[in-house]
Amino acid sequence: MGGLHMVSLPLRPLLASVVDYAGTFPPAGMSLKTAMAAYATYQKQPEHWLLGKYVLSVADLPAFIKELLPRVRLTMGLGKHPSVWPISLVLRDPRYISSSSLLRSLHFYTANSYLSIAALEISPQPRETLENIVSTVKAQVPQSVETFFEVPLTSVSQSSYQDSLRMLQAHRAMAKVRTGGLSPKDFPTVMQLAQFIATCEQLKLPFKETAGLHQPFYSQKRLPNGSWVNMHGFFNIAIATALTHYASLTAIDITHILQATSLEDFIPWFDDVLLTELWFDLCQLRKQFFRGFGSCSFQEPLASVIQLQRSQTTENATRMLKISNDISA
Repeated sequence: MGGLHMVSLPLRPLLASVVDYAGTFPPAGMSLKTAMAAYATYQKQPEHWLLGKYVLSVADLPAFIKELLPRVRLTMGLGKHPSVWPISLVLRDPRYISSSSLLRSLHFYTANSYLSIAALEISPQPRETLENIVSTVKAQVPQSVETFFEVPLTSVSQSSYQDSLRMLQAHRAMAKVRTGGLSPKDFPTVMQLAQFIATCEQLKLPFKETAGLHQPFYSQKRLPNGSWVNMHGFFNIAIATALTHYASLTAIDITHILQATSLEDFIPWFDDVLLTELWFDLCQLRKQFFRGFGSCSFQEPLASVIQLQRSQTTENATRMLKISNDISA
């Protein structure tokens, strides 16, 4: 390998807007007001680039708007331009999509100066009715709103969810999968997740993920019920998605990337000579196909990214000192 290493590459382009904050959802379960205050704080942090959309239940939309308007008026009263809140709405009952009030909100707030409904997330639906639901939703939602339909990975056969993915691709919808929960059975295996990523690459189907991705790398963690489980890492998934779309990796190849436990573990997957040339292409592929992940915590992914940046700084300083010593010698 040459002198260029994975640890010297900028993380911001790869992980920009990757964390969709879902503070009101379990296990955090914050009040709407508390979660909104947290998101507003995160928007002002130096690492705000990591922050994606605010995940909101459709049922909470009226209360959210009522809470947001005074903030907007106060900001404008101080002569400042209010920050835009990009929203991802979670809809458990797709029949509600025909509600006149929801449709008005979807169309009005896609072009608003302070609130933008950027995505709609549909909870898992029976396979036999899924296509009709997808067709109905896509016909009524503005084209600018990304529509994600959750597809189970751990409770159905591979052929079943692959059929669902092909159907979503045909309707130009997007997929959503759950990568964790409160029980070990909620976590897909490495092979299940690898097969999902490989199938999405074959279909050129964008996706997002939710739950269990507070850590950057594959690791074993203890759940609140005391069970130990292997948890996936958001950095693993970002790199696996980008490389799979760049090089059409097989599911077996992807499993090796998904099981990496540090930055150094990724080095064998890159040619040092081409690494800097490829990096920003890979970052764009991540943004295009791995749209982000929902997390009830922003602080935990943020802390891990800050730690990664610090380790990069330390490694780079050590390398520069070695080069300087070599020159002096």
